[in-house]
Amino acid sequence: MKPKIIIREYSPGDYQDILNAGYPFNLTDLKSWHGWRGWILRIIYFLARLDRKVFVAYSTEEQRAIGIITLTKISNRIWGVWNIFVSPSHRRRGISTQLYQKSFEYLRDSDVKKALGSVTIDNIASIRGLEKTWDRFISQKFYHYTGTVPPTLSTKTSGIIIRGFHPRDRETLFQIYNRGTCKDWKTSLEITKKNFLDRFIGNIYGNGFSKLLVAKRILIAEHNGRIAGYAIVARKRLLQKKTDSATLFLFLPPHVPYEVGAIFLRETIHDLAQKGVKTISLYSPAHNKDTTKRILTTLNITPTTLMVPITEFDSVPNGDGL
Repeated sequence: MKPKIIIREYSPGDYQDILNAGYPFNLTDLKSWHGWRGWILRIIYFLARLDRKVFVAYSTEEQRAIGIITLTKISNRIWGVWNIFVSPSHRRRGISTQLYQKSFEYLRDSDVKKALGSVTIDNIASIRGLEKTWDRFISQKFYHYTGTVPPTLSTKTSGIIIRGFHPRDRETLFQIYNRGTCKDWKTSLEITKKNFLDRFIGNIYGNGFSKLLVAKRILIAEHNGRIAGYAIVARKRLLQKKTDSATLFLFLPPHVPYEVGAIFLRETIHDLAQKGVKTISLYSPAHNKDTTKRILTTLNITPTTLMVPITEFDSVPNGDGL
């Protein structure tokens, strides 16, 4: 007999259940919403026009949470649906489908137009489940790595310069972004020249009031006087007990010379290590040409390749017929 499951909002009392179930994602992010820190985060999120919602699958018979899913606002039209998890002892019972259905119901009622997620390309069971609950997958994939900062040595090389961002670089960076991403990616994620420096799949925080939460900087790689690629570095601050982690978004054109890309990434990681960064999360668009993946693996960064499911919600006419 299947246990009775209800889907409801997460509460701090669910934390220990999710921990005991083996939740594989960042528990620090989940716990940061507890207590007084949580209230401050809510105020900052409100001022920055950000939003999030967390649902749990709760077994009424066992009186414990056995699944969880997180939703975050990307824009008024798009939300991300991330980090779905069901306790191994309760899998293959349709609980993940219930979590997705509750999430989609909430987003549809909130007049959100699209939901996005992510899944590794070798997670066949999850992909089959997503095919039943989501509309489709975006054609372009991306690389992701989370782990310790690999040891690197600075190798200053003639002809390659790493510098900060200047507004006049924007057009060239957008051209690099266009060469490294397909039309389906940009259309589905609604990426434009206005927002391409602020969004990967979700937001790259560090603008407006979100500067209170994240410090962001853009690094430019120049090769023989021409821009050859760029990276966006985001580091959390405020309310964080440790500031030894960073998120790195790497954008290289498909035909970037291997040596240029490798030196750029090596110098960027070396700089982060010098600033006390011990762990990184790295994201980069995946190309048909695997130069980026080769650069990552050469630096002892073994990325996973992820697919992006997407669902678009049909507008439901109201009583006025609008």
